[in-house]
Amino acid sequence: MTQEITDEPQSKRILLLGTGENRLPDYARIYAALRATGRVETETFNQREIRQIGKVLKALPLQNYDAVIADIPFKHLRRAALELRQAPGLLIYEQDACQNFLRGSKWYGEFDYFYRLLPHAQLALTGHQVSEKFRQLGLNAHFVAKGFDESQLSYTATARDISAGFIGRVRSNVYAERARYLESLADSHDVALMRTETTEEYNELLNRIGIFVSADVGLGEYMAKNFEAMACGCALLACRQGAGEEEALGLIDMENVALYSSLEEAGEKLTLLQHDSALRNKIADAGRQLAWDRYTFSALADRLYKLAVTTDGMTAPPLTWIEQLKVRLRKG
Repeated sequence: MTQEITDEPQSKRILLLGTGENRLPDYARIYAALRATGRVETETFNQREIRQIGKVLKALPLQNYDAVIADIPFKHLRRAALELRQAPGLLIYEQDACQNFLRGSKWYGEFDYFYRLLPHAQLALTGHQVSEKFRQLGLNAHFVAKGFDESQLSYTATARDISAGFIGRVRSNVYAERARYLESLADSHDVALMRTETTEEYNELLNRIGIFVSADVGLGEYMAKNFEAMACGCALLACRQGAGEEEALGLIDMENVALYSSLEEAGEKLTLLQHDSALRNKIADAGRQLAWDRYTFSALADRLYKLAVTTDGMTAPPLTWIEQLKVRLRKG
């Protein structure tokens, strides 16, 4: 199912700043959907340009636009706070802002410091409760859920010969609890822990998995793999995030997803799904419908566009030279 972007108001001229190479997931579909409005121009940067994004932004005529959408990895974007203060109607799309609240992350507390330097910016963040936390800090944050690339992933209706599995990196300092849960379930319930090299291989493997075991433990939001797995027809077993996250996403336990709050509950529901094919298929079908109805990249692009056109076109007020020096010293 495709979704056309609502084009309003027509007077807005918008610039998208994005990445153009070696990025996973590939956001080309989102960028193309935004360009298709006829109101969005795109500037995509290679890795060398991304590493010196502040210098690159100085050379762009940002003042010629009514709104600027920034989709640049935080570790680089944070170095361009002074330049972004001059970007009118700034909208920042960020998928990793949950790390602002994870004590094990190197970016703990860094996101809100950076965003406070951009008081005119809107934030499009990928977690409902993460967005709420930033709003409580006085920031203009909006919830825009992650999604999947419908041009790369599909439901093939092939035989599912892998009972339960997870695809992706398990070991990570930030996601240590993910590793503990997945490795425990792999030992007790024969969950296959796998990696893939290409999108084609990833799509093929998702279509072979009956139950996709997700373990976004303690993150406060659902990672993209959940939507990708549902889109490809897996029955999703996922960690309950709470605080309204499931309601905001339309996730209903044992209807379109199986949710757990503990390792013990994860094991119990995994056993149930492995032995009850009718229930497993019902959850898989309902989850697939939800993913295709609400979480395609085209739908994500539509939500970003609607936020961009609501901006007032303002820039941030100038900083004193002492304030500018503090910012330059902080960003390193």
